[in-house]
Amino acid sequence: MAAYTERTKRIFEFGMRLAEHPDVESIAVDASQLFDFILFSHFGRRNQIESYMRGAPNQEMIDFVSALRFKNVCWVHRAGEIWADTGEVDKDGKKKQSPTGRFKPDGCAKIAYSMTATLQFLALRKKGLELDTKYSVQVMACKGNTLLEGQTLNEYGVVGEAITWDNVMMALGIGG
Repeated sequence: MAAYTERTKRIFEFGMRLAEHPDVESIAVDASQLFDFILFSHFGRRNQIESYMRGAPNQEMIDFVSALRFKNVCWVHRAGEIWADTGEVDKDGKKKQSPTGRFKPDGCAKIAYSMTATLQFLALRKKGLELDTKYSVQVMACKGNTLLEGQTLNEYGVVGEAITWDNVMMALGIGG
């Protein structure tokens, strides 16, 4: 736990230095990994932690997000599949769940409230595809243009090699 506490402290220190630096416009953070480090620093693990126990780790993540709010920040998350009740119960009386085929960012659930847009980057798993056919971006949520939600950015030309920071920001109506 001590090693993760030290690692988290260093990440926060570097993040603050980047946030304060006038020449730094954009920062990328692996939010899922950072939140894992925070959980490990508190509990020594990342699973089997009840939601009522996550108050301090959630607040640490929220504080870090808030500290970077004046920069363009790309928060990278692993995708976690959303599970839903099936309406059935198992032999112990617990509700059965099954995967829905929908995904959400893994890690600190409250981070979504601070995001301007949530995007899912998709890659078709077929061999021999051209880059423009293989890679695309789907808008999961967008505060600036809710009409984009659920759509891919293909019709805006943001596919394959054209998936760049500037092109994504322009398609979302954020860039200028």
